[in-house]
Amino acid sequence: MPSRFFRRSRAALALVLAAVLAGLLAPAGAGAADAGSAGVWLVGQQNADGGYGAESGQASRVDTTCWAMLGLAASGVNPFDVAKESRSAVDFLRGRLGEVTVAGGLARAILALEAAGADPRDFGGQNLVARLRAKQRGDGSYEGQPSATALAAIALRTAGATGGIEANLGWLHGAQSEDGGWGESAGAPSSANATGAVLQALSPGTEVSKAGLSYLRNTQRQGGGFATGADGAVNTESTSWAVQGIVAAGGDPASFRRGGASALDYLAAHQEADGHYRYSGESDQSPVRTTAQAIPAAASTPFPIPAPPRVPTPTSAVSGGLPTSPVTPAPGLEAPVVPPSGSAAGGAAPPANVLRPPGRKPPEASAATKPPAGRGSGGSGTPGTAPAPPDSVSSDSESASENDSSNDLGSTLGAAGLGLAAGALLFGAAYAGRRGWMRWRYGI
Repeated sequence: MPSRFFRRSRAALALVLAAVLAGLLAPAGAGAADAGSAGVWLVGQQNADGGYGAESGQASRVDTTCWAMLGLAASGVNPFDVAKESRSAVDFLRGRLGEVTVAGGLARAILALEAAGADPRDFGGQNLVARLRAKQRGDGSYEGQPSATALAAIALRTAGATGGIEANLGWLHGAQSEDGGWGESAGAPSSANATGAVLQALSPGTEVSKAGLSYLRNTQRQGGGFATGADGAVNTESTSWAVQGIVAAGGDPASFRRGGASALDYLAAHQEADGHYRYSGESDQSPVRTTAQAIPAAASTPFPIPAPPRVPTPTSAVSGGLPTSPVTPAPGLEAPVVPPSGSAAGGAAPPANVLRPPGRKPPEASAATKPPAGRGSGGSGTPGTAPAPPDSVSSDSESASENDSSNDLGSTLGAAGLGLAAGALLFGAAYAGRRGWMRWRYGI
């Protein structure tokens, strides 16, 4: 029970701190979409099996759980650190891999696992990367769909599997419509969803990418939002895909404006007070999935989403049994790079255009190589502990007076006592705040 309490409390506290910090640092009156508060809301929607349903209280689904993992990571929290009844979203996904059969679903699962720091090549006894590559068609596409092909290219590149990606990109180039966008299938009318997905797979600055940006600029609607297609209704999910594509292509979503409002303004206008995003002004359907898809856009983070550092466990707490205070960077802030155990500066650089998490061995490396700390076959991903400080070096100062030593010791103990007291007050305040929020939110 204590470990489960600390696990849930640490994740919730990290999200609350991220949301508070984001609010403190946001310019007054900016009206910006808030990825931190959306992440806090998303934590509260987790089911007892660790997964997520599209609606609050609905049975968990694999696709929605993958979206939730990506949303949590984009809000600055590692999906491993969010658990209910001791089960995380990663645990849920491990037991449901048999349901993932189509290429788009496999690509989404790989991206979600990478966002948690788990290894998709060895997860739940399966190699999802190999399963995805086996789905590639002879023409280089996946399912003949631009969105699925783009997600597959991103997922494979992130996992370090570069073979076949040139064929994927070549097919995407050929599937581009005359208006510069991409549709749900080759030759279908262009949509913001498919175009936003494809732009995340392409290199920015190319003529193909620039044409995709032009399509999005030309099809943006009044109020700053985007629609699924030419005749579709403006909605948050389509706008989110467009924003991620704009960022990936090197554009500034704040500069894409229509009717005096940008795409980010549209997202902000459709975020409710509790943090979740509405599907549109008229509909609040599938709020869990919509919010999960909106968070990366609100954080201006295209795919792939890097795995956030894990929150320290109670075993790495300071003396006295008080857990260390987890501080998750607010969206838009620079997060400190925490290299995995065993990585070292000066290592061989990954191949060009290959996005591989720090410490990930290239595909040619031996399969017997031990994965870095925080990765594995869907394991807990416990991060490595910091090395102990070196022993004090003795010197001639040992002959100093006993009074000076006593004064130094007293000062050290006093400072330590004040630090522990402050830590206790901070933890107590955080715990009381969380209990109050849970009582207000859930009546418990």
